[in-house]
Amino acid sequence: FQSTEITNFIERVREPMFLVQDPDTAALGLGVGGQSTPSTPSDQVEQWPLLAVLPPLYPEWLGDRSFGEIHGTRFPYVSGAMANGIATTDIVIAMGRAGFLGFFGAAGLSRGRVEAAVALLKAELGDQHPWGCNLIHSPAEPALEEAIADLYIREGVKRVSAAAYMSLTPAIVRFALTGLRQDEQGNIHRDRFVFAKISRPEVATHFLNPAPDAIIDGLV
Repeated sequence: FQSTEITNFIERVREPMFLVQDPDTAALGLGVGGQSTPSTPSDQVEQWPLLAVLPPLYPEWLGDRSFGEIHGTRFPYVSGAMANGIATTDIVIAMGRAGFLGFFGAAGLSRGRVEAAVALLKAELGDQHPWGCNLIHSPAEPALEEAIADLYIREGVKRVSAAAYMSLTPAIVRFALTGLRQDEQGNIHRDRFVFAKISRPEVATHFLNPAPDAIIDGLV
């Protein structure tokens, strides 16, 4: 195949592909689109063995479909919150408009810069497209971590990418639990979601278990 032909085939992922072989030369051929129909000797047509079939592949179908239902995405893909604004608002906006979920890289930035980024994302994406921001554990600057969490809650940021948390802090717990409620049927509803960056099982345990009573009591 020529490179242009291969590119065209790669782009046609939503169509079935059929790999066949010339019975005389053993050359391989690729049919795209349509359907395969078994032939019989009575058809009086040359029979090319069908070696393989690749069914249509829809990127929307990959991953867990519930992810898209919960977060309003077309595709179950996330772009990470690369720190110091490397994951720019432009990336987050482009991802959201294309049906993906992007996180703004707020870690390492001043409160003012994060506030400006949130304002821009709200204006460009609002609640029509999914988006989120980074919240990083800042043991050397706990006041900044609290201020960023407070900003997110006040401005209605629904998703954060939590980074560098070796244990939970009041800031991340407050973000996660603010707006938590129970309906008349006993179903629990939450307004905000935490995407935890984890490196070890013991770190994951903190996010999979209920928040510590001591932190919740302190927040109350």
